[in-house]
Amino acid sequence: MAKERRETVALPTAEEIEKITPIIKEVFAKHDIRIEKLGPHPYGGIVAEARIPIGKISDVRNALFVQGIVLVSVQAGWGFAVRH
Repeated sequence: MAKERRETVALPTAEEIEKITPIIKEVFAKHDIRIEKLGPHPYGGIVAEARIPIGKISDVRNALFVQGIVLVSVQAGWGFAVRH
């Protein structure tokens, strides 16, 4: 019997941050959301300071998710993880 492969979610590596940063910018721009600040977090991963209207959170989350990016609410804004 084949073993089921389970998808995991993790903080992005430096290489993954380089790859997902333009995708994040594109998705936010497409939804008319201005990013105040976007960059690596000191403890790992990447964070953005942006105000996402409540009505757009699901749309942004879904647009990122289909590209392998998970949007996570964090204290200072929004964090991102990647699916493996």
